[in-house]
Amino acid sequence: MENIDAKIEEARQTFMGFYKKQRLYNNVAFALVIVLIIAAYVVLQAWLGQNFLALGSVGVILILLYVYSRISRTKMEKLTKGYISEYYGLMKEKVLPEDRYPHSVMDFDRKLELSTFTDAGILKDIVRINTRAVVSFDFRGQEATVCDMAAYRSADPKQTPSYLGKFISVPLKLDLPGRILVYIKPKVQGKGPDVLDDMKKVEENDRYVIYATDASTYKALPSNFVRLLDTLTVDDLLVDATFSIRADQTQVALSYTDALMVIPLQNAFDPSPSEQYGKNLQTTLSILDSLK
Repeated sequence: MENIDAKIEEARQTFMGFYKKQRLYNNVAFALVIVLIIAAYVVLQAWLGQNFLALGSVGVILILLYVYSRISRTKMEKLTKGYISEYYGLMKEKVLPEDRYPHSVMDFDRKLELSTFTDAGILKDIVRINTRAVVSFDFRGQEATVCDMAAYRSADPKQTPSYLGKFISVPLKLDLPGRILVYIKPKVQGKGPDVLDDMKKVEENDRYVIYATDASTYKALPSNFVRLLDTLTVDDLLVDATFSIRADQTQVALSYTDALMVIPLQNAFDPSPSEQYGKNLQTTLSILDSLK
């Protein structure tokens, strides 16, 4: 584990070294362009009176700057994608190792469909999602997935996501006549799921609230599942958790703060959030394993 943490920090330092060096090169190039433009006007126009030659020289300089900036941007984008891919690959090794999660594979380029989230019936009016670092793994003989996800109620890319965290999908086959939503409450007041038009509140305490489409659906929920809910604890990192349980699919939305969700750049890698997430994931899957 410590070796993986060291590799993540080494990858971060390497990337930031390239980033700072490239930024320095860009600043030097920009300053050089300003100097060359001024020199072209002073020498060719003011001293020699060559207006067209001065304009032509400036045009050439600007074209060269454009070509350089495109090359620089392409290189930086490649380096950034490489670092992010390496980071998530190492995080997969740390949190979902093969010996604990059979057949676990990360597909960095895979994107989940919007319906993956909307069909879970957790939040209304979600119009787009962003997913990253989808990891598939074996759970009771079926392919389950977990990924980073942000869900939005607007197409505006500047909008704050209505949900941000780790999203787990497990294709369990359950004998349920309806659907169930379980919301583990945050330490502070939270809104929770709002797709409740067909749901009734069937149980609530200080830690969680359970909704079901009807009494028979709630009775089909194993008592052990409810008891195990107390093993998943919200705190300053895990904001809240929502379980969406249906006959053919179960999803869990674990909301996390930036301490886990933001990739380390300027600051050194802190291993504690990912370690806690790894424990949360194990606990969540143990809760789901009680569903029969």
